[in-house]
Amino acid sequence: NKRKCLIQLREKLEALNYRPPKRIPTKKPYSAKVKILDTKKKQSQKKQFRQKPEIDN
Repeated sequence: NKRKCLIQLREKLEALNYRPPKRIPTKKPYSAKVKILDTKKKQSQKKQFRQKPEIDN
């Protein structure tokens, strides 16, 4: 009984001491950045066309 309790205690302590490995941040590929910027540019262009045109004198 004593041995069983010590084994359980050791298992619980090991579970409490476990720390998951830290996540390594990944970098977005260049093509993904270009694609995001392209969609943002298209969206802003679309919104520009919705506005009234400026009158230049």
